[in-house]
Amino acid sequence: MEKIICKLTVNAIYMAMCVLSINALPALAFPDIYEPDNTPEEANAVVIGDETPKQHTLHQTENGDKDEDWFKFYVMEGVEYDVKVISVGSDIDVVVGLYDSPDAKTSIDASDATAIGQDEIFSLSPLEEGIYYLKVRDNAKSTVCRKNIQYELLVLRRPAIKMGELKGTVTDAISGEPIKDALIFTTCNTSDTSFSEKNGDYNTILNCKDGKAFELTAKVDGYKPLTCSLTSIEILTLIRNIPLLPNGKNLPAPTPSQSVYSNGDKLQVTLPNLFEGCVDYYVAMGYPPEAGSGLFIVTKPAKKLNDLTAFTGSPLQWNGSGNVAIDMPIEDMPLGIYTLYLLRTPEGVAEPLADKHLENVSTSTFEVKK
Repeated sequence: MEKIICKLTVNAIYMAMCVLSINALPALAFPDIYEPDNTPEEANAVVIGDETPKQHTLHQTENGDKDEDWFKFYVMEGVEYDVKVISVGSDIDVVVGLYDSPDAKTSIDASDATAIGQDEIFSLSPLEEGIYYLKVRDNAKSTVCRKNIQYELLVLRRPAIKMGELKGTVTDAISGEPIKDALIFTTCNTSDTSFSEKNGDYNTILNCKDGKAFELTAKVDGYKPLTCSLTSIEILTLIRNIPLLPNGKNLPAPTPSQSVYSNGDKLQVTLPNLFEGCVDYYVAMGYPPEAGSGLFIVTKPAKKLNDLTAFTGSPLQWNGSGNVAIDMPIEDMPLGIYTLYLLRTPEGVAEPLADKHLENVSTSTFEVKK
């Protein structure tokens, strides 16, 4: 009896009998509250990014046809969007078409990638700015007493909106050779993880607001992971190379030109190649214990060599561009053994002399005699 009645074309009888066969289902086989939306002119406006549940149905119309729902939304030029049809009922096979005008007869994009009862999700490439239309319809073969015909539609900006870009090269901190397949991720865009290419280059999107602090992390097998603290630059490109230290190794220590000096000799200290990136370097010289073990920081401001500043608690970064850190005569320097220090820390750390960073100190010595 139920099957016979369901074949009738009278919509009211059809719905009544179908409702009788439903036991607490999430949606019933009749029009939703957003009807009429059967033409582009009746299209419901979609609020971009609004994920509030709004349940629609692809019901049977009064003349026995399947319902079609129309939506419209405004596209910003250059922005990418995801169209998601979710919470799809088990009796419908959703098809989504994209149209660039209410008069268009043919869709400019469409998605029917999934089977009956499954969500439909597809991404829109950047489009010209303006109003676009979506048509949602059911492609399932006609069934008797369709019950689960509900769905929800979302239009979301992609997380990878190009507010800013972060790129650079991952290299070996000692040899300078590029490192491929390093995993790159940031706290600014947790949904976008990148890998360095064969030449060490990487590129990722920053969707943090201008001036927001975030962390950049790189890790790959055979090397110590590196996490540095940066500040985002909205819209613009931020460049940070990432020099990684091999496991179990530190940078070579500063090298004095001699192991023993006397008054009148020339003291020259050279540094290993220091590859720029999201790291900070500190260079220092410690005086002999007999002279009070004073520590002097070597900073080398532009066009000035041998800038030794007494350490007072806060180290000053090495900002030299060459390899020579000290080039000076030995004149009235206290006798004894001097220690040279090279410390490497991640960029942006608040306390570079904290214990966890001191494992990256490289040291060497020289002696001053009469």
